[in-house]
Order: sequence, then structure tokens, then C-alpha cells
Amino acid sequence: MSANDLKSFLNSISAKINIAIDNKISVAQMKMNLFNSEAIKTKLSKTIENNENMLLKTVHQINSCFEKKLDESYAALSKLNASLEALDPEAVLKRGYAMALFTDGRAFDISLAKQNDEIDLVFDGGVARCVIQEVKKNEKK
Repeated sequence: MSANDLKSFLNSISAKINIAIDNKISVAQMKMNLFNSEAIKTKLSKTIENNENMLLKTVHQINSCFEKKLDESYAALSKLNASLEALDPEAVLKRGYAMALFTDGRAFDISLAKQNDEIDLVFDGGVARCVIQEVKKNEKK
């Protein structure tokens, strides 16, 4: 084998070795990229899962606050409704009270009342038309 043949042979082997090394490096890089990709996916999945859990917890806390506020508002409205119902003129009449009106429907005012005026006394069960026989006004102290 001549020196040139040996040189060609060594160059050929060297080229084949370089190709094999390049292939091995490419495969190793692909494996590393795949590993890094899987590691990144795993890390991202865990981060997403943690964020989902935090979001669900926050939504639950917000719902609890809204439910509590709604319950408080409902209780306050119920109290106001009970007060309104107690002050409803019809409810007052049902408790045995009467309402005095002038015959034209205006609220009765003792300062405008005169003897022989007619007024209506409204009860739960009906209306009684009355004639004022005498007006006694309270003396202011």
C-alpha cells in the first residue's frame, strides 16, 4: 500500500468516523431536546395544575363571600319587609285600630275639625260615617 493509498484510506475512515460521531451527537441532541421538552411539559403541567387549583380555591372563596353577602342582604330585606308589613294601613286596621278621614278622602286633621263636620272612620271590616258633636283639642304645654 502506497502512502497515497494509506492517506486515502485514513481520510475515508476519518470521514466515516466523523459522520458516525455527528450522527451520535445528533441523536444525543435529539434525546436531550426530547428530555428537556418532556421536563418542560411536566413542569408546565404542574404549574398549570397549581394555577387551576389556586383559581378553583379563589372561585370557591368568592362564591362563599357572595353567598354570605346574599344571606345578609336577604335577612336585612326580610326585616325591612316585616317592618313595612307592620306599618301597612291594612295591617294596622286588622289589629283593631281605625283610621279617620275627611269624607273627601283626605287624612283627618284635628286642627281643621269643626262641630257637625262629617268624617269617615275606616275599620278592618268597613267604614262608619260619623258626625263630630264636639271638638276638644289638646292644650299645648
